Amino acid sequence: MALTKWNEANVQFPVDKTLAQLFEEQSARTPHRVAVVAGDQKLTYLQLNERANQWAGVLREKGAKAGVTIGMIAEESVEMIIGILAVLKAGAAYLPIDPDQAAKRTNTILKDSGASLLLVKGNQKPSLSFGGDIVDLETPLFEGRDTANLPAGQPDHNAYLIYTSGSTGTPKGVFIQHRSVV
Repeated sequence: MALTKWNEANVQFPVDKTLAQLFEEQSARTPHRVAVVAGDQKLTYLQLNERANQWAGVLREKGAKAGVTIGMIAEESVEMIIGILAVLKAGAAYLPIDPDQAAKRTNTILKDSGASLLLVKGNQKPSLSFGGDIVDLETPLFEGRDTANLPAGQPDHNAYLIYTSGSTGTPKGVFIQHRSVV
């Protein structure tokens, strides 16, 4: 009996929404609950949503939109979470890059992905041959920057691009759409 209950397949997932929209809905439901903790830093859903919206605005000004890939080199941190949400809210695809991997592999991934922007956290800037804009997530944003949600993207837009080593040892990327993550 318990096995059939736990394996019940009548769950409806909101595949008509993006990850950013789902986060915004959660933020509206629980604005003052803690959303992220990293070390001694804490942000509520409201704070996280507002900061991600501010950064999404910056990214949009730099050309972020559907079809654009934005790389990120950042250790696990509040800034990393803000950056991921900002990329998704701006409508672009997020490309996670391990800060500890070899610069040659990072350069190969950045070139292959066609990333036009690279988000970094502080001094996490390995030797790169990257021709696009590099934006430091620790840069303070000026007061008064808009904190409102941006217009939503589409569930069939790419949410992120993930690279694996591939059987040949050459990194291979695969895009994942919002709908697939949901």
